[in-house]
Amino acid sequence: MANTSSETADKALCMSIETAVRQYYKVSDCQADLEDRTVNIVFQIPEHKHIVDSICPDIVYAEKDIAPVTLNMASLPRKIVRISRVLLDQFLAEIRLADDFARWKRRRNHIMEGIIKKRFRDYIEVDLNGKTALLTKRNWVQKEMFLYEPGRVLFFHIYSVTLNNDNLSMVLSRRSKLLPQLLLKSHLPMYRFYCRRRFPGEKSRILTDAPIRDSKIIEVRDRVSRELSGEILEMRNSDGFNK
Repeated sequence: MANTSSETADKALCMSIETAVRQYYKVSDCQADLEDRTVNIVFQIPEHKHIVDSICPDIVYAEKDIAPVTLNMASLPRKIVRISRVLLDQFLAEIRLADDFARWKRRRNHIMEGIIKKRFRDYIEVDLNGKTALLTKRNWVQKEMFLYEPGRVLFFHIYSVTLNNDNLSMVLSRRSKLLPQLLLKSHLPMYRFYCRRRFPGEKSRILTDAPIRDSKIIEVRDRVSRELSGEILEMRNSDGFNK
């Protein structure tokens, strides 16, 4: 369980024990309590009468009833323990993947620095803080192909995050209309920016409520322009500005 939080490990352990118990006893209602180290099982009478009589001979129930039984985890049959051990790795992987997907999903339509790993004919692999994402051909800027070399650090717009067949995939963009405004916003969070139109690698038209003639704004504009390999950022104030 290396690199796994205690919360994730406990959740996976409960799921594995509960699933193993349901499979073994063929019941639908079961809850594991790791703090008390017990398992609460709801048996159906008469379907599970023989099981209840064997593990709790003193319990009283009606002919058609439910029989809640609490077992100590240490007393569970060895087969349940074996099943739960097999299931534990499966549930750990599923929970980690779901958590990973939720975390990256929140970053969709944000920007992030990434390192170019490998370049292929139709896509580029990018390392985003240890996670591999793809910059596909339709999302790169032809004019800045010279930048797409292994080891180069660039900002990317996280364009999409999807989960298919237990595979988390992320697609990045360098030609998105959002990229210039997100870059400007990252440096000047107190102002609003809206990219009205973009010609990737050439020019972007930006509406803003920032004082565009201010030296600080000009400095940031030039910095973002360099990040976009010299793309001209045409910034305008507008009374009707609406992000």
